[in-house]
Amino acid sequence: MRTLVMIGVGLAIMAGFLLAGRLLRLAGVSVPVVALFIGVWFVWCLWDTYLGTTHGYAWGAELLIHAPIFLVPALAAWWLGRVLA
Repeated sequence: MRTLVMIGVGLAIMAGFLLAGRLLRLAGVSVPVVALFIGVWFVWCLWDTYLGTTHGYAWGAELLIHAPIFLVPALAAWWLGRVLA
């Protein structure tokens, strides 16, 4: 359940980044929001993986959990960035 919640949080944050990028583009500012979102989301996933391992979970288990948590929002951002460009 936590995995689905975190994927939803990632998608919501991604939508915020894309909306901010759209508004900035209307203001004449070009910002690579997709790359920025993917970088921020990757760092957050690494941090959350680290926290899980410090609380007793194995790296392998954490990586299996965090792979979809990172990949679903990151791939959605990449795809939407290409479609909306």
